[in-house]
Amino acid sequence: MTIYVGLDNTSNSESVGTAKFARRVAKKISDKYPIYGVSRHQFYVHPEIEYSTYNFGAVIYLDCDEEVVDDIFWTIKGIMDIEYNIGSNPGLAVAHENQISPAVINYGQDAKKSSLTQKRAVELAINSNIRLEGFGKTENGVIGAVAGIGLAATKNDGRFLQI
Repeated sequence: MTIYVGLDNTSNSESVGTAKFARRVAKKISDKYPIYGVSRHQFYVHPEIEYSTYNFGAVIYLDCDEEVVDDIFWTIKGIMDIEYNIGSNPGLAVAHENQISPAVINYGQDAKKSSLTQKRAVELAINSNIRLEGFGKTENGVIGAVAGIGLAATKNDGRFLQI
């Protein structure tokens, strides 16, 4: 069974960027959880969307059962509380494959062609029982975190950065 960890770092000029940050998180949790890989998912690029360079999110794939979702969430939240760059606005979403509804997949697909809202990401997470947390001043990274897991769950989007 797969657990998806969506990360969107909404990086700033001082941060390491979403891809490198996701690989760093994956390495830190790999002693405790089996990591399958880390993928990158491209989102819509438009002037009204706040992003640093490319507007993409990353997803960490874990080969774990559903009962560890909360532990994975709290472990990664602890890492992010300490390591995200001040001035960036990251998001974290954690879901077991059974929690990813067609609505979450549609949200991910919509993120490839339009500007989405934080409100919709939060509502989807609540309705799907997906663990979600925003960081920073705006917490806008929740948009990409939810969209990333929706896209990853299709098994037909993005590219692997690490296997």
